[in-house]
Amino acid sequence: MIATSLRAWILDLYPGNEGIVLWLKAEDGRALRAVDRFPMTFFLAGEGPDLRAAWKELAGWKKGLRLARERRFEIHLGEEIDLLAVTAPDPIAYRAAVREALKRWPPGAGDGTGLSFYNADLDPAIVYGIERGVFPLADCRFTLEGERVLGVETDQTRWDLDAAPPPFCVLTLRLAGELRDPSRGYRAPLEIASPAGTRSLAWDSPRELVQTVRETLLAADPDVLLTAWGDSFLLPELLRLSSEQRIDLPLNRDARRDVLRKSERSYFSYGRIVHRASSVWLFGRLHIDRQTTFLADEYGLDGLVELARTTLQPLQQVARTSSGTGISSMQVAEAYRRGWLIPFRKRQPEDFKTALELVRADKGGLTFQPEPGLYEHVLELDFASMYPSLMVKYNLSAETVGRPCPQCLAGQNGGPAVIPEIGYPVCQCRKGIVPLTLEPLLTKRLALKRAARALPEGPEREVLRRRQVALKWLLVTCFGYLGYKNARFGRIEAHESTTACGRDTLLQAKEIAEARGYRFLHAITDALWVRREGSTDEDHQALVEEIGRTTGVRIDIEGVYRWLAFPPSRQYAASPVANRYFGAFEDGKIKMRGIEARRHDTIRWIRDAQVEMLEILARAQNAAEYRALLEEEVFALARVRLEELRRGAVPPRMLAICHRLSHPPEEYRTNLPVALAARELAARGVHLAPGESVEYVLTLGGGARPYDAWRETDCVDTARYRELFLRMLESLTMPAGLDRAKIVARLEGVGQEELPGMPPRLEWWQPGPVEQTDPVPVVASIREWKLEEAIKARG
Repeated sequence: MIATSLRAWILDLYPGNEGIVLWLKAEDGRALRAVDRFPMTFFLAGEGPDLRAAWKELAGWKKGLRLARERRFEIHLGEEIDLLAVTAPDPIAYRAAVREALKRWPPGAGDGTGLSFYNADLDPAIVYGIERGVFPLADCRFTLEGERVLGVETDQTRWDLDAAPPPFCVLTLRLAGELRDPSRGYRAPLEIASPAGTRSLAWDSPRELVQTVRETLLAADPDVLLTAWGDSFLLPELLRLSSEQRIDLPLNRDARRDVLRKSERSYFSYGRIVHRASSVWLFGRLHIDRQTTFLADEYGLDGLVELARTTLQPLQQVARTSSGTGISSMQVAEAYRRGWLIPFRKRQPEDFKTALELVRADKGGLTFQPEPGLYEHVLELDFASMYPSLMVKYNLSAETVGRPCPQCLAGQNGGPAVIPEIGYPVCQCRKGIVPLTLEPLLTKRLALKRAARALPEGPEREVLRRRQVALKWLLVTCFGYLGYKNARFGRIEAHESTTACGRDTLLQAKEIAEARGYRFLHAITDALWVRREGSTDEDHQALVEEIGRTTGVRIDIEGVYRWLAFPPSRQYAASPVANRYFGAFEDGKIKMRGIEARRHDTIRWIRDAQVEMLEILARAQNAAEYRALLEEEVFALARVRLEELRRGAVPPRMLAICHRLSHPPEEYRTNLPVALAARELAARGVHLAPGESVEYVLTLGGGARPYDAWRETDCVDTARYRELFLRMLESLTMPAGLDRAKIVARLEGVGQEELPGMPPRLEWWQPGPVEQTDPVPVVASIREWKLEEAIKARG
């Protein structure tokens, strides 16, 4: 067979019995299958007699394994060790051999062998990319003999800024109309959008529906199948119908593989129950479900392509895994590229500490609480990727913190660095795996941000923005992953060192700002807010340059606020809340954190109202105009929105509350709204697992009805929604000195007059048990209350 040359993008890759199976997107639009024979190796470490015994036993397995003795670098020990290398002929055989070896010599079994495993659970796609010098979605030159890959090379790198993605052909499947979970009983026609156009098909004609989907797949031959609820409903339902109708549905391009379906699961992570939905994986074609893709709304398909290239994970895998998995993949790739051993499991326990040492070390990030109120001409400064930058600057990694090498101790390279406040020594003679991984990532993100700023508003700038946002989430995750209990390259001392360096850096910035005459208002971890009357842009730039020069960490001006509001705590009016603030920059753009419009659990009616109110307040040039707009326009808008609620003019969709289940429906012991809604859905045959979200609407009598079961005859509990609305309004008014009593007074048009004897926070207004079905008024009438009080006074 004659060898041919081909230029193509690597669309997909996965392990097979022949080696690594690749699907290539050629320049002319064709999708081609190719196979590259690819052996994989894992290692056993231990004492000489144990390794010799393992060699003899493995040699008798007759599974095509090749055995050899090697020495490789073990990063936690800081030296090379003796190993038994076990090479399998292909990735499938590699996984089978690892499983059998783990059964035979389980780690920590205490059987006297003391064997340790390395490189035993590697992702074949990542290993292939490192070995061949390529990566997913790379533009490559292939030499092929039929389907067999004879050679592959690329001029691109994972760090290129201008690499174009493949010319994807995309087919979209979703239910027409409102985006709702069909597993809760919602049905609408199936909408199929392809390059040839869009069609809608009813589910009551299953044969026609399946046949149309089949014909569309064959005609378009899409590279990407983009769905909404495709993992949990659409694709499983289409596969079920195709089986019933005996019509082959070519979801896979690779006809030799069946569609892979992974089961759902619920697990506990960082103090909450998380639900991972079932998933449908395709071979040769990429399935992306926008409902299960991690942060897809933040960075879209452009961001997913960036993550696939940077982390070496195939696009379909990137779409279903977290940023922590991406960082772990990059660390594994960096260690593998350098020939370092990759531990099978984390074996670095936390060092022993006294109680005082623990208190000193485990403090976390530094926060200065702001004084609640409304401020003018405030400068916000943000350290650019502070924690990742500090990890690179101080060489913070599991194998370097508290592990100075003999050369360091002898004074070479200036000796070990010492972490401020906690005193951990850090080796400076060898660069840690974490800084090695993060340094090019930081450089690339900064370059993307600069390239985006140089472009005018438009599609090209938006693509760059999405790419850098995707990388931002990798950098955000890397700090938490450094202290994650199962991170193979993590260690809590490195995590503590990062926060200690962060505290020291923030304190330096505070002292520099105060020395330049700025008043310090607030700081949290990697950002600070300061103001100085009459300061200019030149003053701000000089401040930034001095902080960056002194700390060695890049710091940027986030912006100058016309006004900035720090709302107080609702429980204690004099106490601040560190992560709640909002303000208007000099260009009129609003920034908000922690308030209702930023919270994922805020209902749309309240979120939209608050955003509209903030757009009004953004016109204010100072605090006085802010207060005037509150009085003149915001309260008027509030009256309109509350009147719409009273009249029943707010659609139930806008009132639906989203709540995550912490238990199965039958295990709730109280009649919480989420429990009532979950039980009703369960009674309707809907399967619900802990960690899943339920949407419900509050109904009269203290009840709750699932949004998916809403009926026109159901009555909204306007009193409870009024309370949520007023809590939202408090966030905007309390920094200006208006509490709940004054809010209600203005909604009634009473003005600012004091009402003698009125109970604090108007408990008399709070809704009690509802006995009637008539809509309750917008607010209790203060005029009627005053009249009753006057009658009582006269006797």
